[in-house]
Amino acid sequence: MSDFEEFVDCLSDATKQLFSDIEDAWNELKEDLRETVTVKYLRPGATAYCRADGKKYYGILTGTQIISLNAEKEPEYMDLEDFLSLHSADTLKVAGKKRIAVGSHEVDFAARNAVEEERFPSTKTFVLKCLGVEDAAKVDDALEKKFGSFEWLTYDLPEETAEDSEEEQEEAAE
Repeated sequence: MSDFEEFVDCLSDATKQLFSDIEDAWNELKEDLRETVTVKYLRPGATAYCRADGKKYYGILTGTQIISLNAEKEPEYMDLEDFLSLHSADTLKVAGKKRIAVGSHEVDFAARNAVEEERFPSTKTFVLKCLGVEDAAKVDDALEKKFGSFEWLTYDLPEETAEDSEEEQEEAAE
């Protein structure tokens, strides 16, 4: 009988270890998937940010451009690449649901109206004003009040193709 009990104990321990290993692998897979999910569709009025030097720099998307603060703290239209290079960042994060950016024309309109008219102390203050949510101290809180649940998803900037490079060279030559 003792051999049988030892076998059962050994089998029990092995099963516990197997389930523990499966749980660890599942958690790693979920984390990897979360990191690789990207936004596929941008929407005017969506909020985006990049992180550099431990700070977040926010902006409002207008389609293929972003409105954010320039060095003089004034809202300005920028290409997405220019926004990232201004802050020495590599990654653009966009508030989204199911791979689609959350935003509205109302937010887009507020950002466009702020260009050339106002100055802001920070990109956070600028975005909070554009979102127009009362009593929100954080951008995340304002977005959740305005659009419901969301998550910050990475946006992969389109790769420049050889055809795009040729067109730019032709335009520069003219």
